[in-house]
Amino acid sequence: MALPHMTLAKDDPHWHWVLMQPPRGASGDPAANEGHFRCLELLLTYGVDANVGRKSATVLHFTAARGGLDEASRVRFAEILLDHGARTDLRDDILKSTSLGWACRWGRLEMAELLLKRGALVEESNAELWATPIAWARKMGHSQILQLLEAIQVQSTDK
Repeated sequence: MALPHMTLAKDDPHWHWVLMQPPRGASGDPAANEGHFRCLELLLTYGVDANVGRKSATVLHFTAARGGLDEASRVRFAEILLDHGARTDLRDDILKSTSLGWACRWGRLEMAELLLKRGALVEESNAELWATPIAWARKMGHSQILQLLEAIQVQSTDK
């Protein structure tokens, strides 16, 4: 009811805090998170830009890193964001990484798989070497993610 009365531009950085609240408030129980999913969907359907960020980190980045979420909920939040135009190529100012890099850093295999299916790149030519998805998976010891990324890398060089 309040959204039509909001005067902020749909890409105003203040929306970042608002968009973060659904995944931030969600629990480890997907059944208990339905209201959070609907809330995020409502904000994005209203037209709030899914790519607004703080220090260039978007809500997609935050969703990758958020502790306390079960993987099904994490993936569902990410799907909602991606369905509303969240970009997988945006790099934050602190870790210098994309949302795939963040998923690899925090060991989020299912999220990494989703991001890759939705077009995230394993090979990031403009990334600092220490901030690539492969570098994060290797550095943090996430062997399953590393195997996934290396397999995709091999497939792309075979083409």
